[in-house]
Amino acid sequence: MRSRSSKKNAPNSNLRFYGNLTPWQRVMIARHPQRPYTLDYIRAICTDFIELHGDRSFSDDAALVGGLARFEGTPVVVIGQQKGRTVQDRCTGTSACRTRKATEKRCV
Repeated sequence: MRSRSSKKNAPNSNLRFYGNLTPWQRVMIARHPQRPYTLDYIRAICTDFIELHGDRSFSDDAALVGGLARFEGTPVVVIGQQKGRTVQDRCTGTSACRTRKATEKRCV
């Protein structure tokens, strides 16, 4: 566990590291395959997560993750975009491969 002083210094060290990156380096970090996704963050900071599925009209959209959880003991609603880690996961859970009905629903 980090001390309070290291937490205060963390934003400065992040700024020093990320502040000097080229635009392409920033894109590469954003696309890094081991970068945390929505479910990773939810598992790390929330407890009692209950994922909700579907919309009662069309189907379940694997690219969108939502549910009920507790954050520091407070009930919250969590929603985010979930990419897959493998090519097959990405095809079932990204906008490039979504069904036409799901796309039409978002555009209405």
